Amino acid sequence: MAIGAPITFGSKVSAQEPVTQLVVAASGDVDTLDPHVSQLLLYGNMLRRTCFSSLVQYSPTLDYVPDLAESWENTDDRTYVFHLRPDATYHDGQAVEASHVQFSFERIAEKGTVFSSRVANIESYEVVDAHTIQIRLAEVQADFIDGLTKLSVISPEAAETIESQPIGSGPFRFVEWQPNDRIVLERNPDYWNPDLPGVDSLTFRIMPEPQVALTNLQAGEIDGILEFPVSQAAFIQDASDVTPVVVPTSSIHIFELMGKNSEPIRSSVAVRQALAHCLDKDAIQQAVFSGEGRQKTSFVPVDSWAYEEQSGYDYDPDRARALLDEAGYGDGFEFTCILPSGNPEGEQATTIWQAGLAEAGLTMNIETQELSVWLDNYINHTYDITWNVFPGFADPNYFVGFALQPHFADQWQNAEAEDLANQANQVLDTEQRAALYSRLQQIFAEEVPILVTQEVPAASVVSSGVSEWSINPLGEVVLNGVTIESDDE
Repeated sequence: MAIGAPITFGSKVSAQEPVTQLVVAASGDVDTLDPHVSQLLLYGNMLRRTCFSSLVQYSPTLDYVPDLAESWENTDDRTYVFHLRPDATYHDGQAVEASHVQFSFERIAEKGTVFSSRVANIESYEVVDAHTIQIRLAEVQADFIDGLTKLSVISPEAAETIESQPIGSGPFRFVEWQPNDRIVLERNPDYWNPDLPGVDSLTFRIMPEPQVALTNLQAGEIDGILEFPVSQAAFIQDASDVTPVVVPTSSIHIFELMGKNSEPIRSSVAVRQALAHCLDKDAIQQAVFSGEGRQKTSFVPVDSWAYEEQSGYDYDPDRARALLDEAGYGDGFEFTCILPSGNPEGEQATTIWQAGLAEAGLTMNIETQELSVWLDNYINHTYDITWNVFPGFADPNYFVGFALQPHFADQWQNAEAEDLANQANQVLDTEQRAALYSRLQQIFAEEVPILVTQEVPAASVVSSGVSEWSINPLGEVVLNGVTIESDDE
């Protein structure tokens, strides 16, 4: 199904060939076009993996496979040598060079975002030639390769206008961004893999309301919905005109409790444990995820080599009252949970928790914020509590680096936990790392800086003409290989 007027994309699409256009609804907009700044999951789905390339990427089974780097090797535990594809070019025709890797990583360090932790341990760079770069680490870093999957490589020239004209080397190239309306991409005819992308154009239309998106899908106005509530997907399982794509993932829904604004929650382990006893995970699993997913207390994926089962906190408002008495808050107190708009599953889970907290005499207000407002509060930790969702991850240090380390820096004062987090990424032996993560998970469960609800399935919805729509085990939607039937076929 082709939507809109035909367009052409260079010499690789002839006038006789059908032009395939994929239009996808997204639940929210991006906050910036800069791949070194945005940490939104939506940005990854819409721009990071479509317009940009990294040195390495995940395979469908989460192995590390070549992207811009054709190959790499370790000359010792702290030294990595990457050999870049000689035929890789940016969307403006410029060749990708090894010096651009150094430029990109140094720019990421200067930006001071969550991605900066991925390059903070780099001691030196040596550009061996135009397609070879050696990176030397200050200390052993077990998750170094894993971290590279999120680091986009750009040229110094592109950096000057990256916020308005993102130029990468991915399978799609940027056309336009109309904030809160649409993002339009088109095929990169010079992408190094001739089999990608699977369509000639890709448009994301911003539709925060799932039912509005579904109505548009059923009317043929769009071809897919990037994210769809799992509980609602169950009702269209047998539909003839649309197909739900529901995949188990290690992505987790969480409540972050270490904001700066609530002294009782921030400073008292007993209070945080009381809050945990008010969270009815059974109700959330059934109502929000139609019984799917896996409840847990740890931040580590259940299928990970580092996972260790933790006892957690049963739903018990009476026990919560006792803990509040112990902490000196027997009369209860009031606080607010913030969450970004466009997340009905988060709103539903938070409402269930609100009812449990009321049973223990606590008053939690729920404040849904426009994405940019929420993101500013989230980054600066200016909240009492916030709902959030974290993607799955192949290495446990992903969550440590992006979620725990920022709290170690200001709110969560636990020297043992911080030391364990650092040590676990400074040894390469898996058994040693697992032992360190075991103790870290025990402390995490006891002190509850972050309250994990469960691993959640991811759901999309597509029209009948769409094929090869992929959601990986981390919950990331991968659209580069999607194909769609054309009206001309």
